[in-house]
Amino acid sequence: MKKRITAILTAAVLASTLTAVAADFIIDIDDASHVTLMSGPYSAAYQEISIANGENVITQSGSEDFVLMPKEGWLIESITAYNENGTPDTEAKNWSFDSNGDSYSIYFIGSQTPPYKYVVKTKENEVVNWNLTFEINDASAIKGGSLKVGNQTVKPENGTQTFIYNPDKGKEFYMQLRPAVTEVTFLRNGISTEPAGTMSDGTRTYKFTLADNDEIKVNVVMETPDFIIDLDDPSHYIVHFPDVTTELTDLKQGQNKLQYSAGDRLYIKAADGWKIEGLGNMNFSSSSDTYDYQFKDGDSGIEFKASTVEYNPPTATVTVNIDNPEFVNYINLSNQPRPDELVAGVNTFTVNLDKGSKVEIWFKSRFDGQYLVAMDNNMIEITEDYWTGTYATLNLDEAGEYSIYIRAKLEGEWAGESEAESDNEFRLWTVTFSPAGIIERASDTEMPYVTTATNVRIEASEVTLNPESIEVTFNDELPAGNNKLNIPAGFLRINGATSPTVSKTFTVTNTGIDQVEADGIVRLFDLNGTEITNAAKGQVIIKVRSGKSEKTIVK
Repeated sequence: MKKRITAILTAAVLASTLTAVAADFIIDIDDASHVTLMSGPYSAAYQEISIANGENVITQSGSEDFVLMPKEGWLIESITAYNENGTPDTEAKNWSFDSNGDSYSIYFIGSQTPPYKYVVKTKENEVVNWNLTFEINDASAIKGGSLKVGNQTVKPENGTQTFIYNPDKGKEFYMQLRPAVTEVTFLRNGISTEPAGTMSDGTRTYKFTLADNDEIKVNVVMETPDFIIDLDDPSHYIVHFPDVTTELTDLKQGQNKLQYSAGDRLYIKAADGWKIEGLGNMNFSSSSDTYDYQFKDGDSGIEFKASTVEYNPPTATVTVNIDNPEFVNYINLSNQPRPDELVAGVNTFTVNLDKGSKVEIWFKSRFDGQYLVAMDNNMIEITEDYWTGTYATLNLDEAGEYSIYIRAKLEGEWAGESEAESDNEFRLWTVTFSPAGIIERASDTEMPYVTTATNVRIEASEVTLNPESIEVTFNDELPAGNNKLNIPAGFLRINGATSPTVSKTFTVTNTGIDQVEADGIVRLFDLNGTEITNAAKGQVIIKVRSGKSEKTIVK
């Protein structure tokens, strides 16, 4: 730190000095032994700067604080700023006063030092002490546990105590009483004193200017901190108090009186099969179906009255079948707690549709494009957003069961095992694929077909897609002999890959119907060829008469 002491500095010299060195300013002190000068970057540790009587050129670099503190027994009487012309400008220009330490501070931004000389005058500190006698019967009534006397913050105890303070640093008395105070007598020098104001929550504020040897006596009556829970049937509720981990199990029907401390919290939730019809003075969380209330001063006598109705919410069962859980970041169920981490295979969740019908699956961005998502065999669009991430949104339209499949996206031709099974008439075929999970129709021009024993091609009338299989339906009757089921290559996409050709040879034999005599009598058979005497309404049967048969539905 550079220091320069000059006996006389004319206005012209001062102006040239300040102009030549833009980062310098001058402190002119009458007696340097009366003060301490500290400096340092804002909010950092300060270092003491050595100064002498008279003018001291102070150099600052960068953003910096300077603090001028009087030593014990002394005060800084004034700081006067002189401009570059050497004339007084403004008293204590740019300096801030701190009454706690009777110090002054100035803060410079960068090297923009104002071209001032600061003339500092000091004086002997003639300390004047005043006394305050303060008495209170219950110090816990004081809000925050402390009050202000002048510039001091003090913490009273029960009984009488005396506070000594310097009126030059402040004469104000300031105290607040908690809302838990139901009655108060406040005497100042034997005279009853009303609060300066009372807040809506019941907090009383006492604020006035003190005189020497004031006497204050405070007598308070605190509230009895109790409350009431009124329940129609305790078995319909789950109640926790005073925290979320402590359950109350001994509640009775009707009113239950309990005691609280400020900050305690009450939690009330309906038991399974029941619904609370409202607790107006409590907060409600729709995600957990829990009512809660945090107690504060002045809550004595508050009542929580609740009643219940039977309730079975509409629910949907959602199964998430995933081959690689690493794809998923997390799952959101509308207004419900987020499920735990997924596992490979089947994950089952129950969704309360009263809380929302949306399911959001958020994926890890590093796997973008590597997976497929389907719900109930319908492909789900995957949204990729630069800001929010990658996700799929699924809507549960009504109560029931929903199956979500998430599969690694395959390329090329599917390589797995397939198996085809049929009913007795070979009209309905179930073709199962493993591994699968997401099966899509890839071709709209060619259908599965059967090559008959007579070399006739019969196409399927309908194909139904399932997550692990397809169902192929034929309307035409197949001739006796060796026939062959054919699923053309490329007809499906299985987990994104192209399906290969699937074929199955089977033999059709004559049924009992083919042996019916043509005698003109109408005879009825079920689809297995077994003769029946009565058919139920809606049943599919085969009617035979005069050697001819026809399939019909009983009406």
